[in-house]
Amino acid sequence: MRKIITFITLCVLAASPLLVDGNFQDKDKKADPKGGKAVNGLGASAEVVEQKPAKDPPYFEVHFSLKNVSDKAITICDYVGNHPLKVEWIGPDGKTLRSDHYGWLRAARIASISEKNFVMIPAGGVRRIGPQGDTSGIVFQPTSEKPLRFGNVTMPGKHRVTVSYTNMEDGKKFNQQNVWTGTVTANEVAFTVK
Repeated sequence: MRKIITFITLCVLAASPLLVDGNFQDKDKKADPKGGKAVNGLGASAEVVEQKPAKDPPYFEVHFSLKNVSDKAITICDYVGNHPLKVEWIGPDGKTLRSDHYGWLRAARIASISEKNFVMIPAGGVRRIGPQGDTSGIVFQPTSEKPLRFGNVTMPGKHRVTVSYTNMEDGKKFNQQNVWTGTVTANEVAFTVK
C-alpha cells in the first residue's frame, strides 16, 4: 500500500507544473503567458525562456507576441529598421537599463521597408516578433566573458522587463489598407540571474 501511495505521489509531482518567477509552466510546454491590455484589437504578451546551449553559457531570452483579439484581420508592420520593439528593463538595483536588442543593425545592411513588411494577423491569430525577425528573442546574458552578439549583459539579481510594440507606418505608400498604428504593451516578465 505504501508503494502505491509513493508511486501516485511521484506521478502527481512529475505531472504538476513548475513555478518560475510567479508563473506556472509545464516542463515540456510553456504556459500561455498573461498578456497586457489590448489596444484597438491587438494584444501583446511576453515570456522568458532560459536557453542552455551545449557549448556556451546559459542565457535568458524574452519572446514577444502579438495577438489579434478582434473578429477581423489586422495588418501590422514588422520592419526591423523602424525599431518596433521598445524595452523597459529594470535591473536588480531598481535602475532603468538600456537594451541593445537592435544593436545588430549597426553592422548590417538591410533592405528598405517594402510591402513585404506588412503582414496580416487573422482574427484570433498570433504572430511572434523579435529584434531579428519573427523567431528571435531579446537576449539577456549573465556573463560578459563570452557574450553573444548584441545580447544584453546582466548583473546578478532579479531583472524585470516590459516590451512594447509601436508602429506609426500606415502603409499607404504601399497601397496597404487599415494598417494598425499605435503602441501596445505586453505583461511584465522577470528572471533572476545567479
